[in-house]
Amino acid sequence: MSIPRTSTEPRALAPAVGALLALGVFASHLPFLLPGYGTDTDAWKLANALRNMVETGHYTSSRMPGYPVMELASLLFMRWGPWATNALSALASTWSKLTTASPSLCSDYSMP
Repeated sequence: MSIPRTSTEPRALAPAVGALLALGVFASHLPFLLPGYGTDTDAWKLANALRNMVETGHYTSSRMPGYPVMELASLLFMRWGPWATNALSALASTWSKLTTASPSLCSDYSMP
């Protein structure tokens, strides 16, 4: 027996709401930009991997199985210190919130 679907498509958030959520995510990351790598062992593993990549010229994963996109992107910013890699993380989190909360912003640019 087949039951017809009667539910409607969920409403998307307005782009302004998505932008406010993204701004809130970025604002929540601001206090963590300057204190360095902090006490998180994953942050220090990333810092050590970046240092090893600079010294050896070979890719080194910060933890298994490796996160080459984040590690190689961080490599470009590490010359400016921990605040730059922390800012990269904040921007990635903000972009993620913006694109998931307001997918219409991405559809204008033909992004998946």
